[in-house]
Amino acid sequence: PSSYAGVGWTTRTETWTAANLPIPAGSTIEAALLYISYNWDTTSDGNPNIAATFNGQPLTLGTPYTDVKNFAPWGNYIYGLYPAIDVKNNFTANADNSLVMTPQTGNSNALYPSTLIVVYSNGNDTHKQIFLNEDADELLPRDVYGVSVAEATAYAPFSGMTIDTANVTKASLYSFAGSAGTNEGNLLWNGVTKASNAWQGSGSTASPFVYDFPSPTTDLKATGNEAGVQGTQSGGMLAIQQMLFVNYTASA
Repeated sequence: PSSYAGVGWTTRTETWTAANLPIPAGSTIEAALLYISYNWDTTSDGNPNIAATFNGQPLTLGTPYTDVKNFAPWGNYIYGLYPAIDVKNNFTANADNSLVMTPQTGNSNALYPSTLIVVYSNGNDTHKQIFLNEDADELLPRDVYGVSVAEATAYAPFSGMTIDTANVTKASLYSFAGSAGTNEGNLLWNGVTKASNAWQGSGSTASPFVYDFPSPTTDLKATGNEAGVQGTQSGGMLAIQQMLFVNYTASA
């Protein structure tokens, strides 16, 4: 929460230390995926106007996924997530890595804490599959506006690879959400509610609820798996990146 930058912020530096992201000796960095998300954006052209560097190198932020509440006094505030930025070429293993963000002319928004995911390969480790889904969906159930909890659900399909369900030893879902407060939100998996009142954050977080599948060989399908993030409180939560990690036996 201390990394949250409210509207009117002037600069922000976020640093990941070697202890945050330990990389085993002999590993090859495959990707270093940086996720930047925000809320309360009213920048005039519809997207934030921000300059960013990672370890001193300028970043191209791209075009964000966005959503709005569309009603009440907050209807025109935009919430967003930038597509993952691969900073592998600028990432330094087992050292400090820093993201510096500076607002440019007309910028008006608040920033959630950013997330850095490092993917590495190592010959001493077992086989894994990593599925990523990214978007921005503001979930705000409120009866007075005709939005039920069931309707305030974002769905995240995982595709592109086939899961060898017979050899899965562990599977975990990291479901990130901005402003997901204490005991807020339900997690669905393939249409079944797996956790209720799941997130334990605040209005200043964009952290994941981590769900370890109790029976991964039966909980997962070979293809067509889908997570569902369901808002349960009237304050609203922003479903952003969703990550499925599948671990196999050494022989897989």
